[in-house]
Amino acid sequence: MAWAGNNQEVWNAAFNGALAGMYAGAGITDPTAADAASYTAVAKSWAVAVDAAVATNAAISTGANGTTVVASAGVNAATQQAYVSLVSTLSMGYWLNRNGANLPATPPTSASFTTAATALAALVTAAQTVYTAAASLT
Repeated sequence: MAWAGNNQEVWNAAFNGALAGMYAGAGITDPTAADAASYTAVAKSWAVAVDAAVATNAAISTGANGTTVVASAGVNAATQQAYVSLVSTLSMGYWLNRNGANLPATPPTSASFTTAATALAALVTAAQTVYTAAASLT
């Protein structure tokens, strides 16, 4: 199945960050993968919303529909790494105090997270400007 989002690396970072935030401090003790399905369903909805808000960005190596946009060495690669790391970190921060203990029986859709995902995208865009400016200071 072909990738249908904007940036697969952004989606992955948002998904991983959401799960990390949901489980932070909760202690991972249940060895049954099926028991984590509600968490992964919510993380997926979050990742879809973040990916839609961030949209395709030339600084990220995986573009729309799986098209590879190779980051150059040096500054571009460092910016890409920082960008994706920030998406993951901000996602974790968003979910940190929203532990999964009270997840609804039916996971929220990505539309439920539009406002928060748009705010995350604004932070990432502002940070990218700083990354670019910092690169010129070397």
